[in-house]
Amino acid sequence: MERVRSEYIEELSMKKRSQLGCVGKLDLASSGPFSAWLHPAASTIEPTSPASPSLPDEKKARSRADDGVFRQSLVLTGLMWSVIVAGLAFTNADAGEASISGTDYRLSTEDEEFLDKVQRKAFDYFWDGFDPVTGLIGDKARGRRTSIANSGFGLSAYCIGVERGWVTRQEVYDRVLITLNSYFKDPDDENDLCVEGKYGLFYHFINVDTGRRHRRSEVSTIDSALLMAGILHVMTYFKGTEVEDLAEEIYKNAQWDKFTNRRGAITGGWKPPEENWENPEYKGFNEYSLVYLIGLGSPTHPLPESSWDAYSSGNGFEWI
Repeated sequence: MERVRSEYIEELSMKKRSQLGCVGKLDLASSGPFSAWLHPAASTIEPTSPASPSLPDEKKARSRADDGVFRQSLVLTGLMWSVIVAGLAFTNADAGEASISGTDYRLSTEDEEFLDKVQRKAFDYFWDGFDPVTGLIGDKARGRRTSIANSGFGLSAYCIGVERGWVTRQEVYDRVLITLNSYFKDPDDENDLCVEGKYGLFYHFINVDTGRRHRRSEVSTIDSALLMAGILHVMTYFKGTEVEDLAEEIYKNAQWDKFTNRRGAITGGWKPPEENWENPEYKGFNEYSLVYLIGLGSPTHPLPESSWDAYSSGNGFEWI
């Protein structure tokens, strides 16, 4: 198995080098088209953005080092996901086989069983963390505190569980309804439990039992987007049902256009003004790509057109 992985990764690397126009073995540290981008301190390329305010030499050096690490992480993450996606192709191929350049590989029975176990354990984390009253998915390591992202990942995991035959479609449908109801405020019921938030987005960390904000956490754009991705998943998976209607209402309620700055860039979220939060902006190649994608596609409160320009001006966008 190790030989198979090693040979596959080497061939994937060769293909990636060919796509990028690299010659010889790809060396992220010193050669190829990555080198200047990965090492801005040694690059002779003029910056396209306005010059930064003057900084002491020590801070400049630290800033350049941090930027270099960040850029390297982007490239390595991209390559890592290429390998992971290709690895999934192994598990989905007929009879456990995959073909690369005419060479057939087969996963052993032991490898298949190991992958099944990992996948099932990941599913069980979200299934076992489900609260039968609120439908919120807890984090065992955090007691009754949880992230709203857990709900988003969990909703998608439930659909996968049905397809793998681990649970029934009806079991998942019943749970999903409870979860969605906790993210939708019934206008006719003033006592209806609803996860706390602002402008249709929700606080990052909440209490599993009440849906209330945990301490001084923020209304989080990225975690609301991760939640929304799961909600959109069940909306299409249970098309033509009450789940679809409820999921659509939650998506329509999200006012993404309230969470941008004057340049149209997505911000980290919102906190009460009295907490004096220095709200950061996010753009370029990072997890906030999901926020831009879901926000731009909103049928009711889409991000402004300027958001795309802000997004594409960030580090790493050229590699998307």
